[in-house]
Amino acid sequence: MEDRVYYRELECYEKAEEALRGKIRRNGYFDLSLLPTETMKEEFRRYIWYRGQQITLSTIRSDNIHFRQFCQALQTRRSLPESLLGWEEEKWIQLLKAWMM
Repeated sequence: MEDRVYYRELECYEKAEEALRGKIRRNGYFDLSLLPTETMKEEFRRYIWYRGQQITLSTIRSDNIHFRQFCQALQTRRSLPESLLGWEEEKWIQLLKAWMM
């Protein structure tokens, strides 16, 4: 499976006004290859598809910025769980706080 989720594949892209779609590159995407495990890639793929049904295209673009920052934080750790569900919420918060400092 491809390691990209393109904006144009999401429901919010289809619902967006033509003016907004024109401002957004048709090839904009979430780069799942930034995630360390196949399980995390699939979890994020499902989440992005879900979000694409719930929010607007401009919000999806903002989500992508936060997604890339999250991936940068993951790269600071040597050992990570296989799944996003592999750590308790407190452990994820600790990782993100340490990365922000």
